[in-house]
Amino acid sequence: MRHTLLLLMVFFPLAAGEVTVVLRPVVSVANERATLGEVAELSGDAAMIDVIRDLSVVELPDLRERKLEAPDIRQAIGHGVGTSLLVSGATRVTRRGRTITDAEIVQAATAAVLAEGDELVVSTLRSSGALIIPDGGSAVTMIAQPLDQSRTGDIPFRVRLMRGEVELARALVSLRVVRHRQMLVAARMLRRGERLGVGDIRTERVAVNRAGTTALTQDHIIGHEARMDLAEGIPLTAAVIMLPPNVRAGQGIMMQVNTERFQLTAKGQALNDGHIGEVIHVRRETDGRTVRGKIIADGQVLLDH
Repeated sequence: MRHTLLLLMVFFPLAAGEVTVVLRPVVSVANERATLGEVAELSGDAAMIDVIRDLSVVELPDLRERKLEAPDIRQAIGHGVGTSLLVSGATRVTRRGRTITDAEIVQAATAAVLAEGDELVVSTLRSSGALIIPDGGSAVTMIAQPLDQSRTGDIPFRVRLMRGEVELARALVSLRVVRHRQMLVAARMLRRGERLGVGDIRTERVAVNRAGTTALTQDHIIGHEARMDLAEGIPLTAAVIMLPPNVRAGQGIMMQVNTERFQLTAKGQALNDGHIGEVIHVRRETDGRTVRGKIIADGQVLLDH
């Protein structure tokens, strides 16, 4: 700004008259800096006033009050013009504040709750209240960040008020999130190991109590079996149902050994449940020895060798 003033003085000499500067006692501005015209009443040489009224006299990055007196004004304007100014009084300058309401902060946190296709009921448990930030400047954005990985229950959020890359303020909000989801549930009491048919399932609106509860489709459920006894109405998820094992513990199986020259088969007994691709323990019928093998088909195990 001083370089601009010196250039103006080269092309438009300011040798005319003086300017009287009477500082206003209290000034509030909406920008990041206060100009001479905002903090003082100016009178005298009109040409000089046109040049100096928009010159910055103090930076206002925050809401803290700044006090200015005559020496401060002359120093801010520059020695080239300062001798032509008759400055009197003192001023207290502040940057005007903008209130971000508690409702706006809570709304930002609520918007950060991921719906994930669920029906949500969100209520506010706690919030830190409204915030006052410096007015003016570029637009303010609010960034809400959950402080844990929960998707349901009581979730704390940090809300940051940003102007560009600068954080102006932050708030804490705690929300209670209740999720409901349309899910397939058991239509009757199911016993462990019992296979599910079309008549064993129905659709209900279910409260989701934890993250990662995936709703399965009917195609994923029919033919599966219960991992445990299931009460009527319990959601059917991967945690409570599974595909029937290809080999069951205690079942007689065919053991197979492959080499480059030949293939051997023998009878044995499975000691674990398992699906194709899983490794289980089996007991050889010939000598009772326990060995390990991979399930390759229903009732068939490929032995390690």
